[in-house]
Order: sequence, then structure tokens, then C-alpha cells
Amino acid sequence: MKRNMKRQLLVAALPVALFLLAVPLPAQRSQVRPSIAVQNEENAPFYFTVIHRDDAAFEWFTTSDGGALELLRRVGTLKRMVPPGGVAPQIDFLDEGFLVGLFVRPGSTAYPVVAVHFGPFNAVPAERRTVVVSREHVVRDRDGNEVAMRPWHARLGREPVVLDNHYLDWEPVPPLAQFPERFQPARFAADTVTGRSYEAIDRSRFWGSGGTRLDTFKAVAGERAVYAMASSHGTFERGTSILMFLYRDGDDRAARYTLEIPITGDSGWVLLWRLGVAEPEVVGNYVADTFVMEAQLRYDLLPAAVATFAAESGFFELATSFSGTERHEEFFHARVQLHAVPGL
Repeated sequence: MKRNMKRQLLVAALPVALFLLAVPLPAQRSQVRPSIAVQNEENAPFYFTVIHRDDAAFEWFTTSDGGALELLRRVGTLKRMVPPGGVAPQIDFLDEGFLVGLFVRPGSTAYPVVAVHFGPFNAVPAERRTVVVSREHVVRDRDGNEVAMRPWHARLGREPVVLDNHYLDWEPVPPLAQFPERFQPARFAADTVTGRSYEAIDRSRFWGSGGTRLDTFKAVAGERAVYAMASSHGTFERGTSILMFLYRDGDDRAARYTLEIPITGDSGWVLLWRLGVAEPEVVGNYVADTFVMEAQLRYDLLPAAVATFAAESGFFELATSFSGTERHEEFFHARVQLHAVPGL
């Protein structure tokens, strides 16, 4: 049962249908937020666990000199992670507590132990529900020395990909789609104040701008998320989105769900749109540099309704878009079968 549910969630995690999307995407997509955001200010991944005020370990943790290090030795695998300089959504803490974890720098002989107090957030507006993690939160002993854990004592989540703007972990993952630089779709979709139209590609204002001309697309399923990587023949810029439109099978006349990765900076959210619903949900996060973007779609953030697609018959249509002043353009790239994604 657990394996089947994981398979369903993995499938639903991957996207959805280009020119049949019924609801235009609103312009202010970057304002959508999860219940809590954790912002990592360091250049190393932050792996962590959460201690709530009502947890049995809370009082012991807050009164013990070596509480943070001892807690990390006692807990299981640190499965939660925030990318270097990135942001990650969280949904399960509005009360008071601590994030306790490690800054993990590959090749380091010791990982700094970190403890960050948060909350309560119940009365805090959504735009201010952010927990910032930085070097200032490294735990120190009574002599002022940083507390650290040896790498061989650290139990970290083992996912196929770490969102860190280092791409060696993508090397063994085969491409789902590749596009030569000369590639271009025959037509594109344009949304303006007068509605939607379909036009020849030579009438586009934005094709090739902002990273809309993809080079390679990869995806792989892990234990906690589906991971995606896209590289572009041009520079990723604000205003560009990577879109994936999910179909249950060939009989679907419209995309039931759409995944959008709106490039708003070096890091940001992955959004899930439901057909006919005006506002999206945050279901993951991404990091990006000049030509490459990598993202994760978290199973724990997905609505239950998306667990109904079958890998054997489902597919997604991959597209990019660019939004300018009073004009939004979408560019279809390829159709990908869900069963082609490793790990599904």
C-alpha cells in the first residue's frame, strides 16, 4: 500500500496540457507563499529536524548545554533540507519551536550545528512567516567555540539530487528531452487584454528571451520528491516560467493540473495550478543560476486529489513562457510520458 501510494504521488507530482489551459495565469504569481518559508543564508545545504514546544524533548533540549548536538545524535535521518542561499516551504509548524540541524559542506571534516528559534506564527501575516537560518545561529559552547558534528555521525537524507547549483548528481540521469539550438515550435499561444490567440512563431515577441529556448530537461523520482532540471540556450531571467501540463491519458481534453516554476530570482517556489481555480498552491522550490534550474516537487505538499494519475497512461507537455507588459506567451517544447521518469 505504501509503495502504491508513493507511486501515485510521484506520478501526480509531474505536470500537465499546453494550449488547453482554461484559466490564464495571474501576473502576480511571485506573491504566493506556503504557510512557512525557511530561508538559508549560507552557501551550504541546511539539513534539519523540527522540535515543537509540546514535544517531549523540548524542555530537555532548551535546558541542556549540549542539547543540540545530543538531539542530532538521537534523532533519525535529517530528511528536511534547504538549498544553499535558497528557500524551502514548510507546512507543519505554526506554533513555537526550534529548527535543529547542520550546515553540510562537502569535504568538510566537521558540520556546524545550528539551532534556530521560530514562532509562534498563528497571528503573524503570511508575508512575514519566514525563518532565516544563517551563520549567526551556529551553536557555541561555554567557551565560545562552535559546536560541530563529524560527517560520519551525521545521518542525512539520501535523495538522488540535492538542490545546490552543482549538477554532478544529474550526470547519471538520462534526459527526457533535448533540443538543438535551432529548435523552435511552429506556433505559440499569446494572452493579451483581448484574449488568447495562436500565432506563427515568427510573430512572437519573446521566443528565445529569458531562457525560453530550452536545451535539456531531466527528472527523477526520490523518496520525498520528484526532482527536475532544465537548462537553457539563453540566460534565465525574471518573467520566464517553465510549465508542465499533466494529462491523465489521451482522452483528457484539458490539463487537470499545471506545474509552474516561475523564475523570480536565484530561488523561489514551484506552483501547482488546478483547472478552474484562480490561485495556485506552493508544492516545492527551485534554485537557478545563469543557464540551469533545478527544482523539487514535494510529496508532502501535494493535494490528495493529484494521486489519481497512472504512470502507464499519463503524460505531461513541457513548455516555457514569458510575461511582458500586457502580453504573455507560451511555447510548447515536447510531450513526455510519465513512465519515462526514472523512479516512477
